[in-house]
Amino acid sequence: MRAAFIGLLLGLLSANAAAAPSDSIRLLNVDILFNSMEPRCTPIGNPIDIEARVGAFQPSVPLGELLLELARQAASKQANVLYAIRLVATGSPDGAQAAALAARCETPSNPTSADMIFPPALSNAIRDSAAATVFGLTPRSPTDFYQLGDKAALGDVPAEQLQQLKELVLSPDTYEDPALRKSCPFLASTAVQFHLKESGVWWVYSSVCQTAMIVTDETTMRSNPAFIVQPGKQQIIFDILLRVTQVKKEGISK
Repeated sequence: MRAAFIGLLLGLLSANAAAAPSDSIRLLNVDILFNSMEPRCTPIGNPIDIEARVGAFQPSVPLGELLLELARQAASKQANVLYAIRLVATGSPDGAQAAALAARCETPSNPTSADMIFPPALSNAIRDSAAATVFGLTPRSPTDFYQLGDKAALGDVPAEQLQQLKELVLSPDTYEDPALRKSCPFLASTAVQFHLKESGVWWVYSSVCQTAMIVTDETTMRSNPAFIVQPGKQQIIFDILLRVTQVKKEGISK
């Protein structure tokens, strides 16, 4: 599992390289510095020891869950920077355990609100996208978790509504408190692919869990946290998706 952790970590760093320092992301308003033994700021007070343990009795643990728990612990202690991150233990029955140091900085960075919950590279990719396509997703099996399954393109988002959709899927107000998590295996039902020149970024929704995540592709779904979508915001998003050209209402699962 240690090798898998390192592989996922490198993948996450690569995904953020275009829009943020290549060894940092931000979760829950906490800057997570992967490759630094120092906070890179002027800390207030002494460093704070942080420990996180997730995935007891599970054969594997998504990297996103471990990072989110580290960020949650740091935020609960009024810290806004996490550094000197170490993988302490792996494997069942104890799950994965990581340790880090946290600090409260006098001059934290000023991210956009979306970057408080999503990696900046992903949120910036959605902002920069010029078009988006809606897909209906059909699982290949009842246990086809954290996969896109069989994709059926339902149509493109009208240009006049694309900006509104971008703002909705990126807004922290669309989701419940990021610290709240559902114990629900993510079974994807609907997705929107936001197109860039040579690639795309996916906003993926699970009607079973009523949660959503933003990923670069299917291979990164297990390493990204899924956030609970507020019912009112969910309705607005799906009202837009249902207006997609030639989309029948029954083609999208809310």
